[in-house]
Amino acid sequence: MLTNIRKEIANRFKYEINRRNLSPAKVSSLVDIPDSVIKSLLTGTREISFAEVTTICRGLGINPVRLVYSKSYPKSRLAFRNAAFEAQKLAAAVEDVFLLIKEFLPKTDLPVMKRTYNTAYERDHIIIEAAGVTEKLRQEFGTPEDFLTRYSIPVFPIRSDVDFDAFVINDGERFAICVNTGKPPQRIRFSLAHEIAHILYDRDTDVPIDTLLTNLYWKRTVSEAEVPEFFGYKFAQFYLIPHEAVFHVARSWPNLDFGACQRLIDEGKTSKDVLANAIFDMLTCHREIMPPTSRMEYDDDDYQPIGDQFRRMGYEEERDIESRYDDMDVSRPKSLTFKNIQTVMSKLQNSHEAKNVHYFLNQHRNSIAHLIEKEKDEFSDDIMQYILEVLTIELR
Repeated sequence: MLTNIRKEIANRFKYEINRRNLSPAKVSSLVDIPDSVIKSLLTGTREISFAEVTTICRGLGINPVRLVYSKSYPKSRLAFRNAAFEAQKLAAAVEDVFLLIKEFLPKTDLPVMKRTYNTAYERDHIIIEAAGVTEKLRQEFGTPEDFLTRYSIPVFPIRSDVDFDAFVINDGERFAICVNTGKPPQRIRFSLAHEIAHILYDRDTDVPIDTLLTNLYWKRTVSEAEVPEFFGYKFAQFYLIPHEAVFHVARSWPNLDFGACQRLIDEGKTSKDVLANAIFDMLTCHREIMPPTSRMEYDDDDYQPIGDQFRRMGYEEERDIESRYDDMDVSRPKSLTFKNIQTVMSKLQNSHEAKNVHYFLNQHRNSIAHLIEKEKDEFSDDIMQYILEVLTIELR
């Protein structure tokens, strides 16, 4: 029996360490416990010391009581890979609160959706598929806020200096999105749409709160492991700005109709960078809309990583890559770089109406506060204080 307990604790620790993409040596340095102790706990050969377990858990942002005493562990799908350590700890605390209050959250009747790929996927095909599925979604749910309201998916709005945008937590029946309200409103709306993609397509996988994408956006073929994040960005992009409308404005490149472009930004309550990315994608995917001398042909050797991280809303600092004409072995015109698309659109403005997302988030904050107050007798004073601190809410 004792051996089984050790193995169970070892398995739980391995799960937590793996989803944080940590090594035993890294854990040892973070919690100041010898590497040999960490390794023996992970193999189940060391006698369990609650003091050691507590020290490790606190150092990694894990609830030690849940790790040791919970009968079923874990009950959510969330990965912390590639996120900064402080973001991992914050996400772990939010996940802990979600598991504490999930029985009081509404169940959802969400449809199950599948992407049409096997082990690898063409970049252009992902963009085209994301454009198609969001067109259907927009017909029923005009905005991400409409979708979340229809399916009663709670949003935990947390203002934090920790570097994260948003992440989704689910236990198979219930979902919640945690979003950082310290980001610009246009970025918040993009993040909500991005997490909807994960809710619809990735509920059975461990969805990371952030992913380093390096040169992903310049590869002709996107691997199966890379698809969820790439698809999520394109899904959000075309949820906010319809691909058909982007197609029409992109046809006039480089002589864009700025009035039409500004209307798309304002109607989508988004940023000009989102539209710039959408135009870039239209120009690279739909070669028939480009003049013959401007068409691009992809070559994996031409793709270069730009920036350390593909960040939401801003995307990358530059998407200035070298490619070739279809029929001539010469560099393509500089006017087709993403940087130059941004330059042409520099006089446009981000949508001011995006700030209305804060009204939507305040509604969710009030709903969560009301729910917790209604069920407060279910929790000890310490647990209640913990919940309120993590969610940064106050009861009346």
